[in-house]
Amino acid sequence: MAPSHIGGEDVEENAMSLFRSALALDPYDYRAAHNLGVLLADAGRNDAAIDWLVSAVSIDPGYVRGWRSL
Repeated sequence: MAPSHIGGEDVEENAMSLFRSALALDPYDYRAAHNLGVLLADAGRNDAAIDWLVSAVSIDPGYVRGWRSL
């Protein structure tokens, strides 16, 4: 069965949940922190997005993509 909303809120919320689960297993996963931050920014949740993007570059200060997202 195909998902009901390709690119919709359900997919974004599911992706955010998966990234949070990944971070619960590995709090040093800077890519998961970055991806969660990007999704939150896309959803207009800017304060939370900034927190996660800052977390990503704090974990790996050399992560250029993270700095660009800020």
